[in-house]
Amino acid sequence: MKDFFFNSETDLLQLSLPVFMKFEAKPNLFFNLGGFIGYNVDVSSEINGRSTNDLIKNWEAGLLAGVEYHIYKGIFVELRYNYGLTNLQNSPENVGDIIEDLAEIKTRALFFGVGFQF
Repeated sequence: MKDFFFNSETDLLQLSLPVFMKFEAKPNLFFNLGGFIGYNVDVSSEINGRSTNDLIKNWEAGLLAGVEYHIYKGIFVELRYNYGLTNLQNSPENVGDIIEDLAEIKTRALFFGVGFQF
């Protein structure tokens, strides 16, 4: 019996535009809910050393949720989670004599920020 092993790696540089609403839960504590759209600026994808960049879509969309806390005189910290809804895979990949139907590719991201609001 012959085993087939696939080694894949994808690097993605994406420009995202978040659109969300901020709700004040308590003084200095806010919750963010909304969505985002993203455009892939640079994609580098390989399966078993073979480039497969054409398999990744150029855009994506998803949901986001976060919390923001204002510490002192305009200084705040923020934690936000992005959950991609779009399958980034364009189509199945033909590798030799077999067609490899890749699993869905979706992004997930956790952001932490420190900022100043004036």
